[in-house]
Amino acid sequence: MSSIMGSVEQVLVATGDQAVLGADAALNTLAKGQLGVFDAKTNLSVDDSATSRSFYIAVGTGNGDFLTSNIITAADVEAYNTRCASAPQEGVYDLIVGGCTDCTEDYVLRFAITSPSDFYKMGYQPLYKTFVVGKDCCSNCTDCDNEAAICSEVIKKLRDEINADRDGLFTAWAIDPNKATSLDAAVLSDADIDNLVNAQAAQGWITVTDWNGLDGGKTVTVGATTLTEASEFTAETDNATTAGNLATAIDGISGVSAEAVGNVVIITLDAAGAAGNTTVLTTNATSGVELTGEGTLIGGADANAKACPALRIQTVLPTLKDWCNIPETYDFPRNVKLVAAPVEGLACCGAVTERQIPTLEEGSYEEVKYREYVAKGHLAGPYRQTQSGVFIGDASTQVVDGQDYNSMDIHYRYNHFSGNLSYSDPKLASIFIPCASSTTAAGFSAIVDALLPSFDAQANDLALCACNVTNLTSDKAAGTDGIG
Repeated sequence: MSSIMGSVEQVLVATGDQAVLGADAALNTLAKGQLGVFDAKTNLSVDDSATSRSFYIAVGTGNGDFLTSNIITAADVEAYNTRCASAPQEGVYDLIVGGCTDCTEDYVLRFAITSPSDFYKMGYQPLYKTFVVGKDCCSNCTDCDNEAAICSEVIKKLRDEINADRDGLFTAWAIDPNKATSLDAAVLSDADIDNLVNAQAAQGWITVTDWNGLDGGKTVTVGATTLTEASEFTAETDNATTAGNLATAIDGISGVSAEAVGNVVIITLDAAGAAGNTTVLTTNATSGVELTGEGTLIGGADANAKACPALRIQTVLPTLKDWCNIPETYDFPRNVKLVAAPVEGLACCGAVTERQIPTLEEGSYEEVKYREYVAKGHLAGPYRQTQSGVFIGDASTQVVDGQDYNSMDIHYRYNHFSGNLSYSDPKLASIFIPCASSTTAAGFSAIVDALLPSFDAQANDLALCACNVTNLTSDKAAGTDGIG
């Protein structure tokens, strides 16, 4: 008989950039914050030449004391991986509007917001954030037949509504819709929006989806000018570099200008020319590039075609993660999922594209401290109380405030007997190593890699961790969160 339950985590936190304890040393020789790996039979430390298949991990806590994991048997390990400290990433969404805006509608943009913490407290019911604007110039509007003018007013109002919202979950700004594929698209002022609406020059663009498709002497033709790869431009390194090279070459053609935004080349006609003129954009590349407008840049009378700006909306994670009094705690996987839905007047003519998925930071000292705190509770730690309410166990911490941590996780089964019954308990040993502690990371990962040869080695992965965390939380305190 076996008992299956949620993993009990054991958290060991290294400090400084100390060498891992050398071979054949006793547990009580560990310095404070020093890691060691020990043979389960001899209780002596091992190095990366060890062949033992039963071992445990320990970290010194000072004065000859230490914390250890359970005994880990290689055959009972289910997963072994590295988690790098990582910075948060804001969610980015683009609203493109066009085709049916008029003066009579309300325009509604709704975000459904979900997270594991939300599901725990509210059930499987998302939270909603809704923004509503109306079009109010109809009775005296002199430009009500200008679809782009109406659309731009909706975009401006939604932008202002989002930015003025007291919850502060998002920021918003207008961008050129032709540049929406780039996260670096410039912010449009109201004057820029008016220019876009009233005097938009004809544009086309080339999206480089695989720079290899242009390699080998492929051509791009703008009007009467043909540009050949390896002659007028080069396809090299990556999509963005190739787009930049191509934009520079096109910018030298008379009558057009070009710029690269990420992997997109934006091409603009300098002047309209005679009514009905066209400038044709073509390529003989069979893959790796996409052209707009079926290969045609429209000139002449259509060069002043009116365009509606796009609305870029970005999350504000420090606010979003605690919205509606449902904080993203470390008791659950910390992620926030947003689904944007154009409603009412936007339902028929609005489309939202998710450009970047929101992600919370990982490996911050606050996360490690909390996990350390809870893990000690499993071992009669700081949140265990006597009947009189007195805490028992060790409430000290190995975590250094302000430090970010990479971790190595070992998921394993702890098999044991009680009476006539056998038990198989899932365990998780999480070893946290400070960012930039390269000596500790290299020494420890080399030993565990040797002890777990059936898994992918983690030494290279750990060495590649960039450690570029920006913490979103800085208010953890004993009074509010139970931790110092």
